[in-house]
Amino acid sequence: MKKQKGASSLEYVMLAAVIVAILIVVSNTGLGDTMADFFTDLFDTASGTVSGESSGG
Repeated sequence: MKKQKGASSLEYVMLAAVIVAILIVVSNTGLGDTMADFFTDLFDTASGTVSGESSGG
């Protein structure tokens, strides 16, 4: 049982390291701004659709 628990802890550490590496790459390139604009537009469109449905119904 302890080997299983140790292996899963190592997996979580590796996953966290990969996520941190991805965040560093995104923040050091122009990709971060592009993604931020994409999600802003996406959420604006989604909120407009939801508010349009609730007021039209």
